[in-house]
Amino acid sequence: MLGVGPRDRSNKRYYKIELVDRIPTVRRYLRNEGLSPEMARAKLIQVMHGNTPPTSRREVINLLDKPMEEVRATIALLDRVRKSDDA
Repeated sequence: MLGVGPRDRSNKRYYKIELVDRIPTVRRYLRNEGLSPEMARAKLIQVMHGNTPPTSRREVINLLDKPMEEVRATIALLDRVRKSDDA
């Protein structure tokens, strides 16, 4: 996934454009955020897979809204079932 590109007959490496596009991100992790290479790699994998924790209050609220909407929908469905049983 994050490995280096294959070599050709002249021993030159060829990289996929997706790997090249990640270079500024990795550089920022290493230089600006002071992460070790191992931590930068782990953080990049998290970001690529969408497993990053929320970084703002708005993101937390958005994460909590989805389960709340599902709970509200379930309650509404149970109310309809109960009303149809009462009728």
